[in-house]
Amino acid sequence: MMQGATLADDHLLQMKGGEWVSVAALLDAGEMHDRLSMPDPIEGIEYGRDKATLMIKPRPNYPREKPRLISHAHGVTTVYKFARYEPAPAPPFYPTPQGDRAANIAAHGDAVRCFMRAHIVPLRASNAVQAH
Repeated sequence: MMQGATLADDHLLQMKGGEWVSVAALLDAGEMHDRLSMPDPIEGIEYGRDKATLMIKPRPNYPREKPRLISHAHGVTTVYKFARYEPAPAPPFYPTPQGDRAANIAAHGDAVRCFMRAHIVPLRASNAVQAH
């Protein structure tokens, strides 16, 4: 959690007034909570009432930016993502079992494509940015 995490809809966050609200309730309210300051998700209200900011709308010039929670606790910027906006994790890779070969090949292809989307594509993009 202290290095950033993906928060599920049922995760509870403490608000400035001390009440607890689910991530789903905050996100479902839409832009009403955009730029809302709140306590850090780990430290809570005891550390400070305004150590994190909920960012719903993307910043100007970043139209593809997803909602996120940004914490500045302890002078370190930590970005928390929300599970509903993240791609599903790649299924674990297992050797192809014996049986229907066509179905096994199709399942393996899906696993490879999912792995590529989750790992290789961002790595290539990062390398291209560094090279540029």
